[in-house]
Amino acid sequence: MDISAILLAASITSSSYTYWCNVGNGINGIMPLIQGRLGHLDIPVLQKVEAWEKASAGGHRAYVPSALISIGLNLAGAYVTPHQLSRTILLIASALGVAFVPYSISIHPTMDKLKALMNGNLLVDKADGSEEGKEAFRLMTKWETLQAVRTTLFGVIWGLTLWAVFLL
Repeated sequence: MDISAILLAASITSSSYTYWCNVGNGINGIMPLIQGRLGHLDIPVLQKVEAWEKASAGGHRAYVPSALISIGLNLAGAYVTPHQLSRTILLIASALGVAFVPYSISIHPTMDKLKALMNGNLLVDKADGSEEGKEAFRLMTKWETLQAVRTTLFGVIWGLTLWAVFLL
């Protein structure tokens, strides 16, 4: 097995966990539960936002480091592979990975607004239909959309890396 295959296998391994966990969370995670897609969740809006915050905090910390590891391994793989098409695919995956990092950072203002609602006690004793509750749901829906785009981008990077491996 050549070194490029080892580098790319490591890249796929580093990104698989983050990518597939986020796919699963998008289907059966906290946001589908909060949004009512998995049934009615009869808890106050503050607890829904707190649940979102706890669920999103761990994943958010894993995204950028996983992307940086994948970028580094893909660039190293592109450097050592003798296959031109694999090299091109890996350079594209790396460029998308570079774009991924600022996109991930751009999600922070939405997260910060949700945390401000939660930490400012603006959601205490508020119903889903209150103005504050509606704003919390609007922000969580926006975050979910941004997260779906980020997960899709990460999936494209993962898929390109996998494609490059199969070309070796």
